[in-house]
Amino acid sequence: SLKIKKIFPKGKRHSSLLSKAFQMSRNNFLLHRHFKYESLKKGQIKTVEGYLSGQEVFVCSPTGSGKSLCFEIAPYAIDWVRFGPLEEENIVSTVCVIVAPLLSLMHDQVASLKRKGIAAIYIGPECWQEDIKAVQNGHYNLVLGSPEALLNGYRNIFRGEIRNLLGAIFIDESHCIAKW
Repeated sequence: SLKIKKIFPKGKRHSSLLSKAFQMSRNNFLLHRHFKYESLKKGQIKTVEGYLSGQEVFVCSPTGSGKSLCFEIAPYAIDWVRFGPLEEENIVSTVCVIVAPLLSLMHDQVASLKRKGIAAIYIGPECWQEDIKAVQNGHYNLVLGSPEALLNGYRNIFRGEIRNLLGAIFIDESHCIAKW
C-alpha cells in the first residue's frame, strides 16, 4: 500500500493536464525515455491524477501492480505541471521524499532508478556528509529513507534548498506503520 501526502498549493487542479502529459509523444515525456513504458495502467493514472490535483491518495494494490512507478515519476509529472513539457535537456527540479520501512527494498529501488538515469538516493547509516549536503541542495529528485532515518538521525535534510523544491511525500508500504 502507498500513502501520499501532497504539498501542492491548495485550490490548484491539475488532473486535466495529466492526461495530456501522458499522451504527448514519447520523445517529449519521461515515461518512455526513462521508464520504457508506452502508457500507464488505469490505476496508476488515477493515482497520479489524484496527487497532481492536490488530493491525499491511498493506493492498495497487489505486488507488481506498479505502485512504485506512481511515485518514481512524480518529480517529472509535478515539474511538467509547474513548468510545461519536459525536453531532453531540461533538469527536473522537484524533489519527492519516499518514506519506506524496508531497507533492502529501498537499496534495490535506488539502484534500479540510478540505472535509468534518475537522480535518487537512500538516506541512512551509509550516507556521507556530502550526500546529505547534496540532498539539502536539491541534487536528487527522489529521496528514500526509513521513518526513523528521516525523523531522527537525518531530520536536517529538510533544511536548505530542498524545502523550496519539495513536491510530495510518499509513504510506501504504509501497512507496516503501527501509528499515524
